[in-house]
Amino acid sequence: MACIEQHHQLRDGFPILVRSAQAKDAKPFIDYLHAVAGESENLTISQGEMDGFEHEDRYMEELANAPNAIFLLAFAGDAIVGALTFTCGKRPKLSRSGEFGLSVRKAWWGRGIGSLLLRTLVEWAPGAGIGKIHLQVRSDNDHAIALYRRFGFVDEAVIRHQFCIDNQYYDLLWMGLKIGEDTPLDVPVPYTAPPPAILRTPVQIRTARPEDAAAILACLEKICQETEFMSMGTEGPAITLEEERNFLANAQHDPGSLYLIALAQDEVVGFLSFAAGKRQRIRHAGEFSLGILKAWGGMGIGKAMIHRMINWAESSGIHKINLEVRTENKLAVDLYLKCGFTIEGTIFRTVFYNGGYHDSYAMGLIVPFGKPTT
Repeated sequence: MACIEQHHQLRDGFPILVRSAQAKDAKPFIDYLHAVAGESENLTISQGEMDGFEHEDRYMEELANAPNAIFLLAFAGDAIVGALTFTCGKRPKLSRSGEFGLSVRKAWWGRGIGSLLLRTLVEWAPGAGIGKIHLQVRSDNDHAIALYRRFGFVDEAVIRHQFCIDNQYYDLLWMGLKIGEDTPLDVPVPYTAPPPAILRTPVQIRTARPEDAAAILACLEKICQETEFMSMGTEGPAITLEEERNFLANAQHDPGSLYLIALAQDEVVGFLSFAAGKRQRIRHAGEFSLGILKAWGGMGIGKAMIHRMINWAESSGIHKINLEVRTENKLAVDLYLKCGFTIEGTIFRTVFYNGGYHDSYAMGLIVPFGKPTT
């Protein structure tokens, strides 16, 4: 739980207050964000895209009470001139690594506001048990990249064609900073090749429906017990049947979402879920996850679902498909390579499991016929 209030002076002596955001800051922050969105093309949000902030006060309170999150504002007098948010995943495996976003009003660029916010984050992180700080920055944003490198961030991957502005694609540089030393427990999980499999029962692949919710949750629950390579741990899906039904219903009506299931008779034996970004600059790109029950692995089910996703993407305006996969998961990595994905980099410390950190590959596929959406 972060409760920070720090008084600083800029290089020119101007006083700046850096403190944790509070619920009362919601309206001023939305006004700030609206202004920043019109000043820079380096943010995922563009001017006019203020939807999604209706409950910003609740979000600020949530981060204020979270042990592994921080929301900082920089004030010049009563005006917000900079902001930084850092959040980790909510699942145990993802709770020690997270990503931050940083913005500064244009009139204050080059005066050290970003450095103050970033230094506060880096100093707070060890006491909060954070082991890794991630960020993504446009690969042509030389000033920001230089700042992050001064703080020790290193280049880990280049995520191709992740931004689209005026029908022009831009790459993102994925950077990372390890917090704390490596330990003997940060070792790869031993890989065991599965035995050859023969498909003896017909499998149907189709779009998931709300009425499939119970069967999908049962499949997820089994997969979580069978493998270490899911972001979910032994806690399982940890969502209600009603929440899953609502998720599937929304996916059906979202042109940037796809949810496939593999059915053997009435049992769901595998799934693929893809979701594109919601903002204009990133709605052409998205990430997918794939899971197959162990007894049904090696039968070509995953490959069939991936090819169906790629065919769907070609006709849906999706230009870039991303994924993260544990470096130890050789079977999955080989599958993705065979389906045309390339390794765009190694992201260190994405997962904390059994007392140690584990790494992932960032992989991506540029869809041949995906066009920028308008």
